Amino acid sequence: MPCARPQAAGPPPDWSLSPRQFDIVTDPDVRIPLPDGNVLAGFVVRPVTDAPVPVIAGLHPYSNEFQAGPLMPEGFSRQRGWMESGDPGFFARRGYAHGVFNVRGTRKSSGYYPAMGPRRHATPRTRIAWLADRPWCSGSVGTFGISYFAWLQIQAAMLAPPALRCIFAPFGATDFYREFLYHGGILSYRFLAGWRHNLDGLRYSSWFAGRHGDEAFSAAVAQALADEEIAAVPALGARRAAPGRSAAQLRTRSHTRDGWCTAHERCPFRADRCRTIPPAAGST
Repeated sequence: MPCARPQAAGPPPDWSLSPRQFDIVTDPDVRIPLPDGNVLAGFVVRPVTDAPVPVIAGLHPYSNEFQAGPLMPEGFSRQRGWMESGDPGFFARRGYAHGVFNVRGTRKSSGYYPAMGPRRHATPRTRIAWLADRPWCSGSVGTFGISYFAWLQIQAAMLAPPALRCIFAPFGATDFYREFLYHGGILSYRFLAGWRHNLDGLRYSSWFAGRHGDEAFSAAVAQALADEEIAAVPALGARRAAPGRSAAQLRTRSHTRDGWCTAHERCPFRADRCRTIPPAAGST
């Protein structure tokens, strides 16, 4: 007797999108000051209303212009695969402000790219507090976005900023050695080799070199490049084409085992934070 094919669950019959209620206004060049003198650059799209509204925030290293680009009539393409912030117009027309900003050392944000380095915690927390304090904001902040956006959302949630009410963080990560760079202890270079080209205006400085000196950094890099399997991959052996991107790659290659260098990249995940800041984590 043939088995009946299970039916995919769909929305309830009375389900519908929330209606558009507002015209929108865009602040195209917003700067958030950081405690060390650097700034985060981005844009905010807001509903046209005199009432304060909650804000949805995102932080990323890609092109801000692509994050805000119209989806139609082109629809999806490879370049649009990096649109991870959500649609600002959709949110703003329904009563939410949407702020999207570049991380340090990318695009117009000043400083050097942290690459999940020791400063990764402070930046999302400062951004959330600053947005919550705007006169057009109700004081409530949510965060939204997939992949890289999700990484930083989880990091920020573990600090429990007072204004952060919820996160939506599909496809995030909490352990970058195991979940991003080295799967089962094996370097997963294919994604990294292509992904690095999408970091916009990258300015990278090795915190390892800053901590241990250029001589120790060069020795670690030389040791990594002596590995025949690494040297056999053109994208990993290249060092001159893009100095900033190469520096980031060399840091990855020079620490092939989990240890002190990768420990700081591991998110100190705490389940109790999820009880105070509701997550919608999707697939992680």
